[in-house]
Amino acid sequence: MDEMLTLAKTGQWELIREKTAGCRDYDMGRAMEAEADLLEERMGRFMPVLNTMITVAPQNR
Repeated sequence: MDEMLTLAKTGQWELIREKTAGCRDYDMGRAMEAEADLLEERMGRFMPVLNTMITVAPQNR
């Protein structure tokens, strides 16, 4: 998987297709979904901080 991520970062899409042809372990849709899940989890850690900042921010009226 690390090799595929490295190839993706450098934009070598044809090489990725060739290496993963017929392989069920490398599904681009599942890989993107897994990455989105990780990002959502990381962002969720900071939600309490953001909520507190919004709550205590002065209101301009």
